[in-house]
Amino acid sequence: MKIVPEHGEAFWLTLINNSAHKNVAEIFFEDRRRLPDEDSLSLVKGFLGAYPNAYWVVPESQLTELRQRIASLAGESDYAELMDRFGVRRTNPRFWSLSDQAHLAMQAQDRVGFGMFDYNRLQNR
Repeated sequence: MKIVPEHGEAFWLTLINNSAHKNVAEIFFEDRRRLPDEDSLSLVKGFLGAYPNAYWVVPESQLTELRQRIASLAGESDYAELMDRFGVRRTNPRFWSLSDQAHLAMQAQDRVGFGMFDYNRLQNR
């Protein structure tokens, strides 16, 4: 997520969805071990991981709106509206430019461990 302040330089955050489980010892029947009431979100400065699920560009003045929209997500149509408002889908002409910006920012964050983002699992929803 690229945050664009009114004044100053843009910065990047990673939003992580933490899905709670009773245990992760088995590969099958995940729904039996899920604890959805214990799910949470973590916001991390910079980049964490190499498999982004979405790119968002958010003016800093609209962070409260973003938080409210995320908190009230109730289905696929709500997510589509969130992406329409803040998302940059793979089919967006700005996608590759934003990807290049993210890559350069990730390289500046970690000159030794940075790498290319893997978009193989990135959904265009």
